[in-house]
Amino acid sequence: MYSSMMVTFTEDGEINNRPIYKAGKYWIAVKSVSAGFVPSWVASTTDFAEPGSGSALMFGQSQAPKCPTAVASWSFFSQTSGAIEDDATLKVVCDVTCDADPPAAPADSTSDWDLTSKGVGTVVAYSCTSGDKKYAKCEADGQWSPSTVPACGDPDTVVVTAPPTTCTEAFTEGKSLSGKVEKTVTLVQTLEACWAHCSTTTGCKFINYFHVSSGQRAVELEESEVELEVEDRRKKPSKKPSKKPSKKPSKKPSKKPSKKPSKKPSKKPSKKPGKKPSEKPSKKPSKKPSKKPSKMPSKKPSKKPGKKPGGGKPTVKPAEGDCQLLSSKGKTTSKAGVTSGSGC
Repeated sequence: MYSSMMVTFTEDGEINNRPIYKAGKYWIAVKSVSAGFVPSWVASTTDFAEPGSGSALMFGQSQAPKCPTAVASWSFFSQTSGAIEDDATLKVVCDVTCDADPPAAPADSTSDWDLTSKGVGTVVAYSCTSGDKKYAKCEADGQWSPSTVPACGDPDTVVVTAPPTTCTEAFTEGKSLSGKVEKTVTLVQTLEACWAHCSTTTGCKFINYFHVSSGQRAVELEESEVELEVEDRRKKPSKKPSKKPSKKPSKKPSKKPSKKPSKKPSKKPSKKPGKKPSEKPSKKPSKKPSKKPSKMPSKKPSKKPGKKPGGGKPTVKPAEGDCQLLSSKGKTTSKAGVTSGSGC
């Protein structure tokens, strides 16, 4: 799709402590990011952006290694779908080669060099008759390392050195892994520090590092405080119901018995008035005030405030500096403000 960018780029300048590679109007450079976010390599054109910008056509899916050839994978902006898509075949390769042949084999040894390969990253192995093994590698500066292969060890001493290995970090910005979270470490300042936690934690193979702005975190904390305030306010009405029932029963019984018995006994015989005032006032005030005040205030305040605040602590989403340590990768989903993957 971007065939015009499949050309040779040469180093021309520096930004964000990394070289800028240019080919006409096209460039490859590390984008500038805010504190706490991870920079990465991008490829773009001066038609709409300059080196250091994040507006690009191709995006490296690792944090910014020293050379774009070390980026694990790339994605590109599709002009067809209008979305950013991964492309396993897209890569940046180094055109540097070692001009000289690899170092000569020491005495009593043979090398496996094929007499042609001299590209960057080429490793030549030297096998000694004693069983010792030596190695030489063509580095990015176009020089073999070491420049001279050490002599083979004593036949009685077998020393086998491991071949040089290149670890490629595979961190993807804007992606989240759904694997099993073994542990979450908070207040981690950088992606490197997050991976350091993983490398020292048994079973940890991948990480999710969350980049959430401190402003958003403050809003979440403020919302949780407001919710706790509401909970406190809802608990306070439990005092008010206790006062209202005590006043109403005291007034109503005192008025009704005093008026009715005083008028009726004057007209009717003296025997009947003595019974009615004593029976009616004693029954009515005792039933009505005792039932209504005790049920209504006790149920309503206890149910409403008890459900919302009592359901558990306010949920706080992964925030700035949260580092999830995963034992499995799981599925990969797009999520802004997250960098996931594994490092060296």
